Amino acid sequence: EIYRTLKPNTYIPLFIGDDKTDESGFSSIQALNGYAIKVGNGPTQAQFRLQDVQHVAQFIQYFREYIQAKYTQKSPSIHVRKILCLN
Repeated sequence: EIYRTLKPNTYIPLFIGDDKTDESGFSSIQALNGYAIKVGNGPTQAQFRLQDVQHVAQFIQYFREYIQAKYTQKSPSIHVRKILCLN
């Protein structure tokens, strides 16, 4: 619901979850043209997967660097490009 109050094309929804109860969230985020990331093993509706919580922390750090570089005209590091290839 919060997403609907934001300016269109300003934000990209991102949902990270680790269990079966997150599957409806994955579907909802994807319906909003966002990205769903499943943490761990098991069947999922998410487009992407991260191995564990440590990889989530790494992803968030690299994603932050990527966004910062994008909006400050700096080139992201090789690690950022690698981690964004999640699937």
